[in-house]
Amino acid sequence: MLRCNVFRQIGADGVQARWFGEKPSFYMANEGLNRDVWHERNQKPAPVALPEYWNSPALPEPMRHPQRP
Repeated sequence: MLRCNVFRQIGADGVQARWFGEKPSFYMANEGLNRDVWHERNQKPAPVALPEYWNSPALPEPMRHPQRP
């Protein structure tokens, strides 16, 4: 099941995403507010560092670039 909300006329800036699973959940960072967070069931949420997936040898060189700030 998936729910996607798109709000085009709100005062917030940027992108926010959250994924909820049966055991863990992941909260995407909000610039200036919080870092990426991994939350395992029955444990405290903890900041997590994501791998630089865009800098993978699996991608052709022209596609390797960092996320926009």
